[in-house]
Amino acid sequence: VFGVRRAQRDGKKGWSAWVTGREEQWRGIVYSDVIFAAGFAIFVLSDFPPTQRFGLVVLAGLIIDILANLFVLPLLGGAQWKKK
Repeated sequence: VFGVRRAQRDGKKGWSAWVTGREEQWRGIVYSDVIFAAGFAIFVLSDFPPTQRFGLVVLAGLIIDILANLFVLPLLGGAQWKKK
């Protein structure tokens, strides 16, 4: 959202502001999620099944997080809602 606000201050509007924000912020989003995934992936190697499942659920959540932050939020934020 910070990248979008910055792009809007620079004169971009609508979808182009979201694209600019995503281009600016994607590395931080992906890198931080990869670091978290590496930390929680150790749980998958456990011999205790609930701990393994916990690690898998966290990894799945991090993948969903990347997709939501890079694709879903810009679509929702850049959507042009029509007034009735």
